[in-house]
Formats: sequence, C-alpha cells, structure tokens
Amino acid sequence: GGAIFVGLDEDSTPPAIYPVELEGLAERLEQIGLASVDPRVRTTTRAIEVTPGQGVLIVLVPSSAQAPHMVEGRYRGRADKTNYVLTDADVTRIRGRLAQHADETAEILHDFVKSTAPRHKDGPLLAVVARPVVDRPDLVLGCTGADPFDWITRTLLRGPLSTTLEDRWSPDFLDGLRVERRADGWGIPRHDASGLDVEIHEDGVIRLKTGGL
Repeated sequence: GGAIFVGLDEDSTPPAIYPVELEGLAERLEQIGLASVDPRVRTTTRAIEVTPGQGVLIVLVPSSAQAPHMVEGRYRGRADKTNYVLTDADVTRIRGRLAQHADETAEILHDFVKSTAPRHKDGPLLAVVARPVVDRPDLVLGCTGADPFDWITRTLLRGPLSTTLEDRWSPDFLDGLRVERRADGWGIPRHDASGLDVEIHEDGVIRLKTGGL
C-alpha cells in the first residue's frame, strides 16, 4: 500500500510539479489495477488541478491482505525507488506472514469475546476487532503526535463518531463521550446499560463491544 503521485518529480529539490493531462487518467490507472494485476487491486484517486484540465493525480493503493500481487506473470516487491522480482521463497514468506496475521487476529477476537461475554448474559453481544495489516507497535502514536487525547477527541469524537445517521441507532457515540487512558491504549466508553465501548490500542488494534442491541 501507499500513494503514487503522477505529475510530481520527487528527485528534484524541492520536488517539482509537472502537470499532466487529467482527463481519463484516473480511469486508465484503475483499469491497470483491475486488469493487469492478480489478485486485482482497487485504487482510489484524488486530482489536484494546477491549470485547467492539468495537474497532479494522487493514486491511493490500499494495503492488501492478498499480497504479493502478480504483474505480467511475476511477483514484484517494492524497494525505496524501484521494484524487484520476488523469489519463490519471498512469496512463501510473505504469504506465511499474512496467514499468521489472520490467525493472530482471530485469536485476539476470541480472547476479546471470551473476556466480554460473561458480562452480557442477558442479551446479544456485538464484538468487533480491527487490526492493521502493517505491524507497528507504535502505529497510533505516529498519528497522534504529542497529545493522543486531543487527537482521538478531535478525529473520532468530533468526526465520524459525532455524525448523526439518517436513521438513529441505539446505543451510539453522541452526547460528548470522554476519552480515558488504559493499559495499552485509550478507551471511549459509555457508562450505561448498553456497555458500548471502543478501545484504540497503541499498535492500531481497535476493539468495539456493545450489548443492549
């Protein structure tokens, strides 16, 4: 995963913009990801217009749980400036790591449900675990900067969690929830019968649970 800037010369100092024709470019790049890459890669694009019809196209490539991907019959890896052909051993190692990641995520979910379920004997329980493909113990800290509480409050509680849906659901995260520090991250709880609670761990793991659905 990563970002590709079409129309930007990164080798110059400072990087220089060389506007490209934007019409049809995003569609052509999308077709490359869908037709030339196996398994397929679905990209998203953002265009920054510099002059009418010209500018820089940003191609956002998501991290993939199906990596590595084959192009023209060969698997390629990415170095700093170029890419290279992967050996059979490289492919086996990468896929083994991804399989291990999936197993570890399932184990995290299992332990989460096991520790939570006894407190929700009288009704249904929803438990969700999201885990980044990128394995970095300080992933969230790299986003939050010096003040994680402010970042979580600003990004989540004043962002998507504060958005009123067309059809209201209960429980939800409105009503000015507070952020609290926990052993390996931060929690956003609702202290009521619903048991609604989100944990954001420093390594990027997000755990959500709620009863009273």
